[in-house]
Amino acid sequence: VVVVSNNKHSRVNRAVSRFGVDFVSRAMKPFTRGINKAIKRYGFDRDEVIMVGDQLMTDIRAAHRADIQSVLVRPLVKSDAWNTRINRWRERRVWAKLEEKYGKIQYQKGI
Repeated sequence: VVVVSNNKHSRVNRAVSRFGVDFVSRAMKPFTRGINKAIKRYGFDRDEVIMVGDQLMTDIRAAHRADIQSVLVRPLVKSDAWNTRINRWRERRVWAKLEEKYGKIQYQKGI
């Protein structure tokens, strides 16, 4: 497990240090910088990597651009930072277009 986050180093370190996992901070998602850095650091093949994220416009878009698999999960928190709120607004518009094309999309429990 490698956490790829847009947050600054100290904040990500504080969040993941107790779990003993590595991380890439200031990943600049939806660009591929952070994902590519993690892939290069560990010598992963792209078919070995999966992005698990709760934002369509950053996490899932970055995974698509980096040519890796992705899983969209329901957000853990109900409130977002100001910049995430902007993404959530854009995300709702994209989500509506996806549902128009593919029908109602629902989260499922389990794998």
